[in-house]
Amino acid sequence: MLQTIYTKSVISFCLKLMSAAILYIVTVIVTRKLGKSESGIYFIGYSLTIISCEISRLGLDNVLLKRVGIHSGNQLWGGANSLLKTTMRMVVFPSCIVGGLIWLFSFEIAANIFSEPELSSTLSYFSLSIPFLAALTLLCIAFQGASHTFSSIILSSIMPPGILGIALLVLPIKTSEQTTIVYSFSIIFTFVVSYLGWIKAVPRGLESKSISVKTLLNESFPLLWVAVMSQGLSIGTIIILGIIEGADEVSQFVTAQRVSLIISFTLVAVNVAYAPRYAQLYSESNLSGIKSLSYSSTKFMLLLSIPIFLVLSVFPKYVMSVFGPEFAHSSHVLVILCFAQMVNVMTGSVGILLAMTNHQIVLRNAVSVTGIFSLLLVCILSYAFGLTGAAIASSLGLAAQNLFLVIIVKRNLGINTITFWK
Repeated sequence: MLQTIYTKSVISFCLKLMSAAILYIVTVIVTRKLGKSESGIYFIGYSLTIISCEISRLGLDNVLLKRVGIHSGNQLWGGANSLLKTTMRMVVFPSCIVGGLIWLFSFEIAANIFSEPELSSTLSYFSLSIPFLAALTLLCIAFQGASHTFSSIILSSIMPPGILGIALLVLPIKTSEQTTIVYSFSIIFTFVVSYLGWIKAVPRGLESKSISVKTLLNESFPLLWVAVMSQGLSIGTIIILGIIEGADEVSQFVTAQRVSLIISFTLVAVNVAYAPRYAQLYSESNLSGIKSLSYSSTKFMLLLSIPIFLVLSVFPKYVMSVFGPEFAHSSHVLVILCFAQMVNVMTGSVGILLAMTNHQIVLRNAVSVTGIFSLLLVCILSYAFGLTGAAIASSLGLAAQNLFLVIIVKRNLGINTITFWK
């Protein structure tokens, strides 16, 4: 079993590395074709879309992942299908409402909050993708829970940016509005492919009695706050920086942030492979198995992450200059963010461990404390020091959140994820 999980982890890492490369290339194309200001407007719209989609999913991500993982581990495919249908129905209404509100008030948001009137049409086009992105995310999580790691990563992280990148190279796209239209098309197309893929790949089975919506919401609402606060640290920094400094600074921060995320793609890759197994082991009351898996995963992540960290930290100007000569000035931002992502990897899969072991309440409380602290720090340092202040605040917030969660995992599960060498 452990060998199978290692194999899946290697596959996940390779695919995530591919998706990181594609994201990097697409970001380069966007910044070079649109310029710093237009790409900044696109990134602000994208950030608002991601956080809106997070809210629309009602915190169902980890609930679906955990329950599908348990169902698939016991070959209860009917239950997995029933659960996916229920959760997708649950997100239709909120995602349409959120998307509709952004479309309706796009000009007010653009002009009055960001002082960027040209952002209005970009937000309008982004709003069309929100219901499809919410449903697509749930489908990819279901694939992950069912141990279809390849399909999950391809559909969530490779196909949408890949379509966007090809379109940017082939079509005469020059504005953020045109880029957003292509992005929305890529999400809708990928959703259709994902839905058909799920029908083909997963056995039908005898559908079990549907879990009540009330039960799912009781489990998901604490995780909704966790998701919003977790996204609030990365997406919130972009939004706050956009309000205080404008689109040009956002463009520089997002490019540095996307590059630094290459380091923690190992964490994402391992979580994709290990999360369903954590849920299954916990359902069997096998805490020693969870501990062993956690330690081995941290060693694996560090082995793959350290070389990437060294390259990005030693050659930041060269890496950032690929996006355009003006981006080389923000190379120090990349170094700051890289150190935060390294702490993220070193502390292990602490958030997933808590979410997969029915500790969503303590996870919510911990993330709330660190999230509010982090956003306040982002506001203060962004106002005082601009782009550099935002990077420092974001990095300190991420490090504090992960170290705090290490303590919470130790207290509730008896696992100290940073003593993996023992």
